[in-house]
Amino acid sequence: MLDKSKDSDTIVTRFIATTDQSITPVHFLVECKYPVTEVSGSIVGAGAEMHGGWGGRFSDNMIGFTIVTPAWTPSDPMIVSVRSKQDIGICRFSLRP
Repeated sequence: MLDKSKDSDTIVTRFIATTDQSITPVHFLVECKYPVTEVSGSIVGAGAEMHGGWGGRFSDNMIGFTIVTPAWTPSDPMIVSVRSKQDIGICRFSLRP
């Protein structure tokens, strides 16, 4: 976990995700123990960010998104932001084809 903040009634928890290869497009799935309201990802230093996108919401605690460009590379980590109304518990991250 990178950090956690609270704005009004929303908790924002940010994570740093790294990879050992170049991936493009990125189809990223976030699944947390408790419900989430929104998930987004951005490649550090690239200005590319995607909310929702591929897949969208699969359940109250699972949301997928796509970053088409730029590539996610070992030298360019991704920041994943998870917004919720309560603590999200443990989260799992996975790539989808």
